[in-house]
Amino acid sequence: MLTELKTRGVQDILIACVDGLKGFPDAINSVFPQPHIQLCSIHMVRNSLKYVAWKGYKVATSGLRPRPKRRH
Repeated sequence: MLTELKTRGVQDILIACVDGLKGFPDAINSVFPQPHIQLCSIHMVRNSLKYVAWKGYKVATSGLRPRPKRRH
């Protein structure tokens, strides 16, 4: 997929937002020179909540907004 983007004319990407798939940042770096790679904010929050104790879960999530509804 990444090499196909390159052959279609994409010369460089500045930011790549990834979902934590192992090896994907390395694959991006092998095709495009030094993009800024960041974890998707939704995945970052979900991964962080795995470490919150059940007693503190309500407090930790009280400031989060609900996920937007998908349009069909």
